[in-house]
Amino acid sequence: MNERAGTIGIGVNAWVWCSPFDSTSVALVAKAAAMGFEVFTMPVEEPALIDVAAMKAMLAQHPLRLHVSGAYGPTRDLTHEDPRFRDQSLQYIRDTLRICEQLGVELMVGPAYSAVGKRRKIPTAQREREWELAVVGLQEAGRMADDHGVTLAIEPLNRFETDLVNTAAQVKQLIADVGMPSVKIHLDTFHMNIEEADVGLAIRNAADKIGYVHIGESHRGYLGTGSVDFAASDAAMTDEQIAMVAGGVRMIPATAGLVAVIYNIPGLSTPLRLPRDLLAAIFTGEVAEWDDPRIAAANPGTALPARTIAIAARLDSSGTTFAFTNHLSALSEAWRKTHGAATRVDWPGGTMMMRGNEGVAGRVLQSEYSIGYAEFGFAQRLNLQMAELQNASGNFVGPSLASGEAALVGSAADLPENLRLFIADPAGPGSYPIATFSWLLAYASYQDEGTRAAVADFIRYGLTDGQALAAELGYIPLPAAVAERSLTAITGLT
Repeated sequence: MNERAGTIGIGVNAWVWCSPFDSTSVALVAKAAAMGFEVFTMPVEEPALIDVAAMKAMLAQHPLRLHVSGAYGPTRDLTHEDPRFRDQSLQYIRDTLRICEQLGVELMVGPAYSAVGKRRKIPTAQREREWELAVVGLQEAGRMADDHGVTLAIEPLNRFETDLVNTAAQVKQLIADVGMPSVKIHLDTFHMNIEEADVGLAIRNAADKIGYVHIGESHRGYLGTGSVDFAASDAAMTDEQIAMVAGGVRMIPATAGLVAVIYNIPGLSTPLRLPRDLLAAIFTGEVAEWDDPRIAAANPGTALPARTIAIAARLDSSGTTFAFTNHLSALSEAWRKTHGAATRVDWPGGTMMMRGNEGVAGRVLQSEYSIGYAEFGFAQRLNLQMAELQNASGNFVGPSLASGEAALVGSAADLPENLRLFIADPAGPGSYPIATFSWLLAYASYQDEGTRAAVADFIRYGLTDGQALAAELGYIPLPAAVAERSLTAITGLT
């Protein structure tokens, strides 16, 4: 699992299947997409082997979120006393950053400070000298990253793979010494489980400098097959996914959120109103101009611009897209037949495709006469214009804490035994029409009683005292009846 800037996705590194990655490996993107992965990490062992054109074509067909992982063997070492090795490392980073820019990749991750596998007992003076070399080298790499519009995320490794940077505190100090905005921290829970006494505390202490977090199983296996105790998702697991987890899964609604329809129309002082039939028509491209008579009829007295509507949408697989398209499917038979409810959609040509809620929200903020969708919390923090949508009762309602709570109020009665409920078109005169639960995914059975008790206590806190934090984070507290059902589900953990 990979997380960057608030976006979370289940990902796979191509090293699972091949080494090195070359032109014959490009088809692995399609394989990863077919398996349901959302993020694809391309390791670049030899830049000359990367077929950029083929990767672009494959990603156009299978728009996974792409990250690039650096590969640092013995000849790529910013801390080596021989300057030739340091120069080779910088040249490799430069070539790989160029590939990132060509593919539109914003993130290059890995332990760029040193060659992997250096495990020595060395004098303090030598260690200090190597630290200084790493700082100087990463400063130059940071300048190159700036030139290519890429963030370098620097990864500490466990003590069996490097003797320079092993912990979150050490990499935070390294990043501080480098002092480049384009150089951030990459944390990996596999290494952290070896080196950190408290993984959660280590992450919190480094939070202001983190650019990327890799949440993997303790043994590098599929999530749910090692010692990770629970997970979370904006879309409940399917029966097929549950069947892959030995011992079963309990899906527990933990909070809820809204999907805001965001837009950027300069000078528009009142919220834009979008009737039910228009919402899908806009996002299919059927309605393409802001001064379309149907939009004007819903917004009398509003001076709508004679400008083309620019759509911004998610490139990557996401629960936000699922919730949004689930609602569109409830409104439009044409949408339901063409796209349905999906985590990824083949949007109309010309759509501005962005990764993550922050990508769509940022694009709308920067693009006049655009429209898109994003989590309510992102739209709220960026102070974006948000449309009032027509709900099932015929009323126009904007996203808010009150309208979100209204959308969820009747959901408890509809919750099935497994607590998997998608709210496509909530009833109620004050309901905002695009709402969704977020689930914690716990094992049905734990081998260790202490672990089971700790997980249950954590979830119990989130469902009781923790609900008070939802609103300030841009989420909607669970209705009391839903929280009670979730609390009951905890008692089923064995």
